[in-house]
Amino acid sequence: MLLLIRQTLQEAAYLCDTADAVGRPGKCKFGNYSEWEFDLKLGCPNTPWAESKTLKKYGMRRICDDFFGFDWFCNMGAYWMCDDGLARNAEQIHKVQMNSVFPNLHDVNNASVAKKLRNAVRSSLDGMPHDIRKKYSAKSIRKGMITEIFMSSFITLF
Repeated sequence: MLLLIRQTLQEAAYLCDTADAVGRPGKCKFGNYSEWEFDLKLGCPNTPWAESKTLKKYGMRRICDDFFGFDWFCNMGAYWMCDDGLARNAEQIHKVQMNSVFPNLHDVNNASVAKKLRNAVRSSLDGMPHDIRKKYSAKSIRKGMITEIFMSSFITLF
């Protein structure tokens, strides 16, 4: 998930967006700018997270992380500024993907998006033995974030 030289800023944004939302692989594809808002009470952006099967949307408040490599704002900002994340070509405009956060993911199915995330995770493990690298996939992002949440002293049974 760290911004590595080998990974593109777009891959880092996929990973960070999915990890920050504790989302299932492939769901970052449904992000839409028209649904984003700023929560004045909490002082942070709310970027709803959508479920494709149930059509449910959940509020997803974004807060700063202590380390910039895991910070959603840093990764998304780098994607927007340096990797043309806000640019749309004529085909994407024609397909009405102007407000899509990751418009290039709409051309592939959810399983392919999960494969892209898996490849990004595994490519960040260069130097590790092949059998260890194969143990990690896009699902590892969700498992790791759930573990991190449970380790927080603020989380209780209720």
